[in-house]
Amino acid sequence: MNTITYDTDTVTPSQIDGWEESFDSGNVLHPLMLGGVEVTHAPHGPRRFTLKLVFRVEADAIACAQLHRSAPYLDLESDERALPNCRYVLADDGKVTIELDNETRNVWLVTVDAVEVDS
Repeated sequence: MNTITYDTDTVTPSQIDGWEESFDSGNVLHPLMLGGVEVTHAPHGPRRFTLKLVFRVEADAIACAQLHRSAPYLDLESDERALPNCRYVLADDGKVTIELDNETRNVWLVTVDAVEVDS
């Protein structure tokens, strides 16, 4: 089961249909005059991800979007996959979208652009 929770509010998507993750390197590369590169190592940026959730009922998809609109952070837990388990916030340049699946016309997709934060 997959759950997204803030405080006592929870939404339960039918499944996680998509997950794309990245993080920014903190490394700084310094080209040397005689060739080569010197590297200043620094901590990497936080994990950023786009999450695609499937809901069988339109009202549940709307509730998911509203929860993302109102909650300061959310906890994602999945017993189906290990990667998504985290606390997150909406990305500063991200968005939440709701769409009716074009192929099936029977499920609703909620896409979230997010950044992992410390618990």
